[in-house]
Amino acid sequence: MDLTFIDNNSVIDNKTRSVIRRQAAKGQNLGRRITRPSRVKAFERQALVQPLFAVKSRHESSDVYQDNRDEDYNPHGDIEDAPLRIEPVIGDSVSVLSLPIDVAQEDRVLMYEAVAFMNAPRCLPSLAKAFGEGSVGHSIFLQLIFTDQAYYHCALATVLECNHISPRAGVSTIRHLTQAFRLLNERISRTEHVSNSTLAVVMSLSTYESTRGRYDRGMIHLSGLFRMVETRGGLDRVGAEAPEIMQKIYRADLDYALRFGATPKLNIKLFENSKAMERLNMPSVRDQSTLSPSFNPEFREQLGPELCELWKSAAEMSMLVNEASANKRSKLSRAKFLRSYIWLGHRLLNYAPLNKPRSLNRLQSMAHLGLLMLISSLLCGLDRRVVENAILSQLLRDESSIETNFETREILLWMLFMGAAGILQDPNHDVWLIPKTWETTQALRLDTWDSVRSVLSKFPWMNDFYESRASALFVKVTQYQNVQLSL
Repeated sequence: MDLTFIDNNSVIDNKTRSVIRRQAAKGQNLGRRITRPSRVKAFERQALVQPLFAVKSRHESSDVYQDNRDEDYNPHGDIEDAPLRIEPVIGDSVSVLSLPIDVAQEDRVLMYEAVAFMNAPRCLPSLAKAFGEGSVGHSIFLQLIFTDQAYYHCALATVLECNHISPRAGVSTIRHLTQAFRLLNERISRTEHVSNSTLAVVMSLSTYESTRGRYDRGMIHLSGLFRMVETRGGLDRVGAEAPEIMQKIYRADLDYALRFGATPKLNIKLFENSKAMERLNMPSVRDQSTLSPSFNPEFREQLGPELCELWKSAAEMSMLVNEASANKRSKLSRAKFLRSYIWLGHRLLNYAPLNKPRSLNRLQSMAHLGLLMLISSLLCGLDRRVVENAILSQLLRDESSIETNFETREILLWMLFMGAAGILQDPNHDVWLIPKTWETTQALRLDTWDSVRSVLSKFPWMNDFYESRASALFVKVTQYQNVQLSL
């Protein structure tokens, strides 16, 4: 690079400044080549494929938004409330098409990964056989990656956190989060109408923190989300406009409530009464003894009316999953299944939160805890992994330390195997879990896995979901028994 002398003692005019900038640019870009895509070829490719975006305003539907005629409602609000419909893309179109967001050159591959990640089913793979084929390709959360800059950065940060472990990925994660916070703060500072996309961004930040296990930080975002919902006229209004966001908010409320052992903050009655929150169709006429052998009159009487109804719902849900997995009925809807266990989890925590004194009899306490363990094992993260719930783990250990009789021994066995198959993720639990399980199987005279499974089938139990880890626990118990007999 040639050198140019600049006399700093004389007046620097515009021509001199241009020389300085030109020389600086030469030094910064020394040895680099800039390759820009041809605009002509880009337009040619656009003409050959179906248009990528088809914009449909939320105001086209008079049925859904007929309640938006209040005086304080602005019908021409933020355009972010009308996300674009994304059609399948063939090839590398991000680099040649004009998107409403800025996509850095180095983030194009990661953006495709984020789309695939968000498009994947959120349920655990072991439940896949129970559900029909479905796609979330038209999900608002998938569309927002392409249409909302702040959500785009949140999605990329989440993918980096879940799929990439390296110092470089950590730096990129911080960069995307910083951009998301900056854009979100700009929106809030303008005190404009809170759009659906803004709610989705805050929801995404809360999900990101829960994925990292930082529920204290995530709760800050969730509390802010609740306040934003109130400024929109309440959750019923948000649910009428965007049921998918409403469902996500209820799920997050349940997840955080379970982590803290608290009562959920949202009213479950609204979830029950919303037509958009349709749940699984439970069998209306079925012999209860066929549904669950443990559901005898004495068992129902000890549970009480409310908990008995919740137990019946959990047993029916498990039965539907088992029959659908075994091809004995049509496949289930993933969305309806999700709403069913969200509803059940809210009802269970409203019945008896975990952070308050529990005025329940022994059977009620065990049944309630077992059902919450079932719900917790279904609340997997975006990476489809179950994170251990410390409160439920400790309560299970406390219950297992209490003396049992014949009436409570079988339900304790169910709880122990439920814990091993779901919430007990730390191998250190084997120190107390294996001896207690062996002790319980010996008291019930269960020597084979088939005999154990026959007892577990009396309770809410999803075969494919729990089978692998539960049978692994029985193998450990058998090995422990052999050691005990050899002493």
